[in-house]
Amino acid sequence: MKHIIVITTVGTSMFTNYKGSEHYKTSWDRIKDQPFKNWDDFEEDIEEVQTTIEAWNGFSCAELQTLKKLQERHETVSTYLVTSDTITSYLAGKILEKALAQKNITVQELKKIEEFDVLSKDKFKIRRGFDNYVKYLIETYVEGYNISGGYKAIIPITTLIASLKKASLFYNFEDSEMLIEVPPFPYDWQIERFEKFEEFFKKIQEEGFINIESSEYKSFLESIPLPEDRKLLQTLTIIEDDLICESQIGKIYKKAYEENKKLELIETKLEPEVKDFKLADTHHGNNKLEKFWKKIRKSKYIISCVNSIAWDSYARSLIGKKDNNGQIEVFLYWEDEGFGMKIQTTGRNLRETEKIAEILENEYDK
Repeated sequence: MKHIIVITTVGTSMFTNYKGSEHYKTSWDRIKDQPFKNWDDFEEDIEEVQTTIEAWNGFSCAELQTLKKLQERHETVSTYLVTSDTITSYLAGKILEKALAQKNITVQELKKIEEFDVLSKDKFKIRRGFDNYVKYLIETYVEGYNISGGYKAIIPITTLIASLKKASLFYNFEDSEMLIEVPPFPYDWQIERFEKFEEFFKKIQEEGFINIESSEYKSFLESIPLPEDRKLLQTLTIIEDDLICESQIGKIYKKAYEENKKLELIETKLEPEVKDFKLADTHHGNNKLEKFWKKIRKSKYIISCVNSIAWDSYARSLIGKKDNNGQIEVFLYWEDEGFGMKIQTTGRNLRETEKIAEILENEYDK
């Protein structure tokens, strides 16, 4: 594989690895347990820690080591840096982002997950944070997960998502030269079993929870008398204070079920001639892009051309990046200049967008 894109969970080992001055240690102690919302209150301490680590000749962390090892296997590596909602994790992400730029590793996004702080004493905040983390991982297209850094408590959930998305896990111990890859393992999720739970989970989603003393809950239990179904329900839900709601595994399982249901792609009613076509004014390949646009705009799944995009020297196929907002990168890879454009499709999620991309590639690739 010439290119790989991964999610990297960011921890704080770069700070604890450094054995510096008392001044550094004092600043570190002040910020190490602080939530991100207190950032402005600790600006001087943050600056002290950041400048010290960035000037450290021996700077290293497991997240960086893993990405460098991946770079030895692939021509290009890009990553999403995911941090918790804490000062130190986000600061580590900012420092790592700078370091990766010097290593020619592309950072797609530095993403702070709102309310994601497993050290919080607010159990509802912890749950909301985990929900936000799971949602981001499910909705973001990647080919692997770098789990060398970050909370160890999230590894089980990340492993489940990797299994679901048929992606590998990567990690590296800071003092080791070995990159460890855990490939997706063959496991039958038996996703079709969720059909029995679909309507019940819709009601949970609408209301946030259902009281286990309610007739609604008792009626649902009567509809799943088999022990294996009731056991699955226990896995997919959590009961607290007589209220039942989705568990993290339940959210993942439901998402898998939704993605494996038969696709029903939406077709645009726009005629090809009226579909919006926008390009950068100064792009020297506009005439070639326009010529190809007149061909591909005939697709019933294309709404518009959003803009021309920068040349990708590694493009070797018609289709590039696919987003869950329905946008697809298209490259005229057969041209020496490597012209490209971003098009808006009718895709409502990543799975639909990927299917549309597949259709476009089959119909319009040169």
